Amino acid sequence: MEIRTKRTILYILALIFVAVNAVIFFRNSGREREQLMNTPAPQVTQAPSGAVSAAVNGASEAGEYVVIAENGYLNLYSSQASAAPEKSERFDTELFPADDVKILLEGVRFNDIDEAYEFMENFIS
Repeated sequence: MEIRTKRTILYILALIFVAVNAVIFFRNSGREREQLMNTPAPQVTQAPSGAVSAAVNGASEAGEYVVIAENGYLNLYSSQASAAPEKSERFDTELFPADDVKILLEGVRFNDIDEAYEFMENFIS
């Protein structure tokens, strides 16, 4: 009978330990979720269309290709192409740090198309 009583006490203590840890875990995860929900998203504006044409026109000076974020897309322009982008992929600015998004809104220039594609894939995938 004594061993059975010790085992029962051990089970009760283990159950209390697990319950206390569960309460602590769920309380902390609720606070983290609340903090995430109350954190404002960074305010990012889209590049004006004039900035896009300036970036693409400037590509012939600094490089042949420009990757730029505009209207929810990450676009690859060539200085030798028409006004349409060579490649365009859906892009969510809220997923990236505001500093990175600001750089993309201004446009990033490349001399090599493979480097430009690789750069885009780093943001898209």
